[in-house]
Amino acid sequence: MVKEASGPGTTGRRLKGAVARRLFKTRLYDATLGGAAPTSLVGHVEDPWPGSPEGANSMFQGRYTFFGEQHTAVNEPPWDLDASETWQGELHGFAWLRHFRAAGGEAARLGGRELIRTWIEAHNKWSPLVWRGDVLGRRMAAWAAHADFLMEGAEPTFRQRFLTSFAKQSKHLFRSSSETPEGGAFISAVLGMIASALALGGGGSQLTKALQFLEQALSQQILADGVHVSRNPTQHVTVLQDLVFMRAALLAGGTKVPERLDKAIAAMVPMVRFFRH
Repeated sequence: MVKEASGPGTTGRRLKGAVARRLFKTRLYDATLGGAAPTSLVGHVEDPWPGSPEGANSMFQGRYTFFGEQHTAVNEPPWDLDASETWQGELHGFAWLRHFRAAGGEAARLGGRELIRTWIEAHNKWSPLVWRGDVLGRRMAAWAAHADFLMEGAEPTFRQRFLTSFAKQSKHLFRSSSETPEGGAFISAVLGMIASALALGGGGSQLTKALQFLEQALSQQILADGVHVSRNPTQHVTVLQDLVFMRAALLAGGTKVPERLDKAIAAMVPMVRFFRH
């Protein structure tokens, strides 16, 4: 969880956030996220991190384990289980789709599609945690990276719902960048911006905007010694994973990787070894 900063201007930021959250809840705002849905995702996004068939099998059986916390939902969707905020953030971030891809086969595709279908039914409108910038950013990256696997042989209804929801969430992610928590959470949001910009348009002005956010975040968060500004080992590793994902997505999309991104990754990797030691 990202803590609010204290000091001059904090009250103003909280007030702005409260006003934004009230706006996001309205039907009018939700309607502005609509529009013509894309007929396909035009850009390829690659997830560089390997999945685990065992992880997929556990979820097939209704066991959802994140950060050592396990909850069970047998023969029903897991979206509204009573769990910690950290666990819920991981569930709604969908990074675990890589496990379904690793498992492969039609059963894994159907399982992944069913979870996405039920998520869209339950959470396709804004809510504070599920649509928070970092959670939404990770979800956009996961959906973009594994869309080709999930969409293979999918019925038209699923394709339409998936693409409509994807475009809607991407639009909100870019609009709400100023409301995204700071620190590593903002980098997770930028990951989603880059992934969705590549998937929807192959680049363009949205990607340019996302890369500008990235440059700003890296200059503020990665210190000269390669450590994340939080100096928290867990946060450091999470940010590094997001940055590696960004680089893989840009390379897969045929986009030049910013020099600052390459340098940040190169500087952060040795510090992971240091933290382990």
